[in-house]
Amino acid sequence: MRADRKTLATSDFFLDGKEYQMGMMTIVGQRIDERHFKETAKGEKGTSVIDYVVSADGKTLTVTRKGTGTNTGRTLDEVHVYDKQ
Repeated sequence: MRADRKTLATSDFFLDGKEYQMGMMTIVGQRIDERHFKETAKGEKGTSVIDYVVSADGKTLTVTRKGTGTNTGRTLDEVHVYDKQ
């Protein structure tokens, strides 16, 4: 990793549409197109779908989470927008 980059969180998953066991969850990652990919996570208490979309100029990441929290069972309906600084 380059010294000028900040890492907030890391996660390993594949975008091939196959199921992978990660701890107590099953993850399916899928590339929709060049700037959009989707992750479906199934856990003990629910299933969530997370969409990641990068803007055409590459400066904004929009993350949409829907479903039920895999660990908490709470309803998810969230949109997070991250701007590159």
